[in-house]
Amino acid sequence: MPVSRPDEVDRGEYPVEFGALQHHLSSAEDLVSESRARGIDDELPGYTVAVVSRAIEAGRANANYSRLIEHFRKL
Repeated sequence: MPVSRPDEVDRGEYPVEFGALQHHLSSAEDLVSESRARGIDDELPGYTVAVVSRAIEAGRANANYSRLIEHFRKL
């Protein structure tokens, strides 16, 4: 059965299949650095770094990106 991200969010379960947030943070940071080096707007990747960093600091380092929905629910 295929993975349903909406179902994960509804259940509050965020299994890691392809890599946890802690593993993706460095890639997002690299995207910020590379964008700056090339004079490309880094606002979106910078925002991604900020949101992922907050999730990691909140103890969600081993969750997947679906876990970030909790950040947006609090806005």
